[in-house]
Amino acid sequence: MRILPNRKKRRADMRPALLIPDVITGTDIRIPLGLHLLVSGTTGSGKTNLLLAILTALICHVEAGDVCLLAIDLKDGVSANAVKNLYTSIAGTIEETVALLQKVRRLITSRNQWLKENFLLEVKPSQKHPLVIIMIDEALQLYGATDPDIIKQQRKAQDLLDQILLMGRNTAVMVIAAIQDPRKEAFKLRERFPERIALRLNDKAEAVMAMNQVAITQGAAPWLIPTGSPGLTWFYDTDEHMAIRFQSPYISIHDLQAETANLHPIDASRLFPDAPQLPHKEEQ
Repeated sequence: MRILPNRKKRRADMRPALLIPDVITGTDIRIPLGLHLLVSGTTGSGKTNLLLAILTALICHVEAGDVCLLAIDLKDGVSANAVKNLYTSIAGTIEETVALLQKVRRLITSRNQWLKENFLLEVKPSQKHPLVIIMIDEALQLYGATDPDIIKQQRKAQDLLDQILLMGRNTAVMVIAAIQDPRKEAFKLRERFPERIALRLNDKAEAVMAMNQVAITQGAAPWLIPTGSPGLTWFYDTDEHMAIRFQSPYISIHDLQAETANLHPIDASRLFPDAPQLPHKEEQ
């Protein structure tokens, strides 16, 4: 008897997800954990608050030790430092970014070797090998330098990020990036993100690039979001194949700081040891 359809449905139902409260309906929006997520929106559209809502939803996972958060914040790390207790490591310069991405790339290599040795296809996130989430605020700052030395570092970072986006899913590494301009010529790695969220955008063409044509056909219209409605958001659910309109709640940075004051994220020396070790297959 063929049971593949049932298996497919169970996978979708059991996929770990972030639960973001929707103030419009009073329900939670499920955003898959482990699939790279791109957040697009113009200045003032509410990206910062949405990222804070995502971080709030991750607190319990960081506390449990099954998620490790890394930050790339090329505004000298100011935004990430405001909630530093959530992060194992913060990169505030392009040099620090390259160094951090190199560590993650080596971690992926180590986890891939472990998968091959144990005849497995993917790393299941746990306390022993947590899901690593790289939060990139204003990812377009990885581009556009004019100084030759900085351009060289940016290209290194872009190449490393591309490798991580290609190889991260099976090794429990996820990237959440925020951008203002969804055009491919501005952010060349856009197509590496299967999950898309769009806040207010300038026009329909940008919306198609930020999400996809299917989402727009199903009613997603981020270019029609009023300027006075920051935080109003469209998300295309790839499990249910539907466009969802929602609004995340306002997150007070002071409340988030208070909630994470005693939080102890995974130590970087445990995540990135000289010779990373993963548990044997039977310990999964």
